[in-house]
Amino acid sequence: MTELHQVHLEITNRTLQMLSRCNGALVRAESESALLNEVCRIAVEIGGYRMAGVLYAMDDENKSVVPVGHAGVDDGYLDSIALSWAEDRPEGRGPAGKAIRGGQPVVVADMATDAEFSPWVGAATARGYRSGVALPLTGGGRTFGLLGLYSGEPRSVSENEQQLLREIADNLAFGILKLRADVERRLLLDAIGLVAKTAAGSTGTEYLQKLLLSLVEVLGAHAGFIAEQARPGQVMVRPLYAVLDGRLAADVEYPRDGTPCADLRPGGSLVIAREVCKRYPAAKAFAAFGSEAYVGTSLVDAAGQAIGTIFVLFLQPLAHAELAASMLDLFAASVAAELVRQKSDARLQESEARLAQSQKLESIGQLTGGIAHDFNNLLTVIIGSMESLAEELAADPKLLRLVQMAKTAGERGAELTNRLLAFARKQALEPRVLQPCAVIQEMLPLLRQTLGENIRIETAQDDEPWPVFVDPGQLAAALLNLCINARDAMPQGGSLLFETANTYIDETYCNSNLDVRPGEYVMLAIRDSGSGIAPEILDRVFDPFFTTKPAGKGTGLGLSMVYGFTKQSGGHMKIHSELDAGTVVKLYLPRAETRQPPAEQGPVADADLRGNGVILLVEDDDLVRNHAAGLLADLGYRVLQAANGAQALQIVRSDAAIDLLFTDVVMSGGMNGPHLAAEAAKLRPGVPVLFTSGYTENAIVHHNRVEPGVHLLHKPYTRRKLAEKLRGVLRHADEHRLA
Repeated sequence: MTELHQVHLEITNRTLQMLSRCNGALVRAESESALLNEVCRIAVEIGGYRMAGVLYAMDDENKSVVPVGHAGVDDGYLDSIALSWAEDRPEGRGPAGKAIRGGQPVVVADMATDAEFSPWVGAATARGYRSGVALPLTGGGRTFGLLGLYSGEPRSVSENEQQLLREIADNLAFGILKLRADVERRLLLDAIGLVAKTAAGSTGTEYLQKLLLSLVEVLGAHAGFIAEQARPGQVMVRPLYAVLDGRLAADVEYPRDGTPCADLRPGGSLVIAREVCKRYPAAKAFAAFGSEAYVGTSLVDAAGQAIGTIFVLFLQPLAHAELAASMLDLFAASVAAELVRQKSDARLQESEARLAQSQKLESIGQLTGGIAHDFNNLLTVIIGSMESLAEELAADPKLLRLVQMAKTAGERGAELTNRLLAFARKQALEPRVLQPCAVIQEMLPLLRQTLGENIRIETAQDDEPWPVFVDPGQLAAALLNLCINARDAMPQGGSLLFETANTYIDETYCNSNLDVRPGEYVMLAIRDSGSGIAPEILDRVFDPFFTTKPAGKGTGLGLSMVYGFTKQSGGHMKIHSELDAGTVVKLYLPRAETRQPPAEQGPVADADLRGNGVILLVEDDDLVRNHAAGLLADLGYRVLQAANGAQALQIVRSDAAIDLLFTDVVMSGGMNGPHLAAEAAKLRPGVPVLFTSGYTENAIVHHNRVEPGVHLLHKPYTRRKLAEKLRGVLRHADEHRLA
């Protein structure tokens, strides 16, 4: 046997003994540090190496390689040298960096002559090192460190010895990871027990607060947060729950973008073990907290949709990063379930508040309808009588003035009734396809006169605004009401801006505003620079008769009327206001479908007010019937009267000539106006019908709109309105017969 062969045999035997003794150390080891030092000691005492050391690859900015254990002649060597596993750094191009990057052993047969080892050769030879091998420690899909063995003489490493050394390193890596897993499992179980015990018996907000507090404490974190999923376009996030320095904190916020939270994927986790603020320089709030490490988990609902985030921040680099991630993952499902439950409860308290409000409005609407019906009957007689008296007393200025005052009071009563009907959504709307911008332009002269010279009016509209399908008169009345409110909020003057824009309301918005459907809308906003609305009363501004104006300055029905009209038109209304910063009221009106506006009827000349023919008048209120009969006779018509539907049908069945049926909609006796008209049409096909009512119920309206082809005269009406409507209906009937 040659001397060289004898040397190799001795080396192999020592290496085999090293392997055996190291495996025994793995079985006996109770801590990671003890295992590292024991393996290094075995390498020196059994393997004959001058020094052995274990070094870990760090995930810091410099990709440092730091010593964590050694044995043999070191004399401060490992602490004094600079090592890295970054290929672009000089200290990363040596054996240690190559072994960690490549995951393969790197042998230095003679440090004195190896050019790649030159940065460290002085320190190494001064301590008697001449050769060495860097063995990578690999596990979990990555190389996390190395075992370095230093010999006192130059020598190469045979393939057989290298294979045995690699087995030692692999077993050491396995032992390290197993010990870490055991430690983390024990810590996790202890932490789970503590967190579960702390939060036990709690529900709702208390549960989430206690859970977050205990998680922060158990993990040794500095801060913890539970936040809802940020909305598109949201700049800052205000978490639902926040813990700082061991206490619940309020008024905490952080930017949505530029933080690790923005990189979380639905259902995923993210661990930044160190230097989180260097990696995310835009996270100024995290830097203000002094954060060094971050662990976050995405919260998802049962469908896998992201609904929020739970994350913790640390002042020091993380030693047990996977433990923190496991803890958050473990409790993420319960946190998400609680958030979903809270949101569901909030919505339920809201699908309930809205139902109660809807029922209240329905009750008010029913009451309003009954009052409006009777009140408008009275006003029809009062206003009509005052109109006739005014003509009779034209030569007596004193009496004429009294009559005009009484007529004006009646008209104000009619306006009040109309506002009540608008709020209760009981109007019979007569919508047309129109451009809101055109309505605004037509109103500008009136608005400038009404608002005064000290209020500047401006407009801004979309380049190609969509049309809407609304009642033009009601839209104009709504805009006028809003402008008057704005004027009253600017007693010293200011600015008023009309804005129109095409917009789309999506499902997300509808989830927070249950009274609107997704779709295309035209947004019409009125923005003022006035005194604003106090937050404590902002939720009450739509309530009927609620007003902050002095007595005699407002009925409290202006906004109620606008709200009712908007909702009845299928739209949506929002108010945003701040004290001393102005108010913006936004009306969202549905985009018009493909409809052509009806042909406009021109105004009737005074000479054309009179007519001829036979009118069947059906009205169950004696006062109104007698008044209407008188008006019809004055206009040149012959009048047949009936107090209810049954009497009217008797006349229809007779031989009497009838040119038009003029009937109230709501009548006693079991037969309303539409029912009467339907029965009359069977007996007298082609006889036109003019309905009148102060409250239409649903008899002649569909989706809050007058049925196509139906002619309606609102009570109270004047003689001129009656004459114009009669001439229009008769003309329409004549044209239809000739067509």
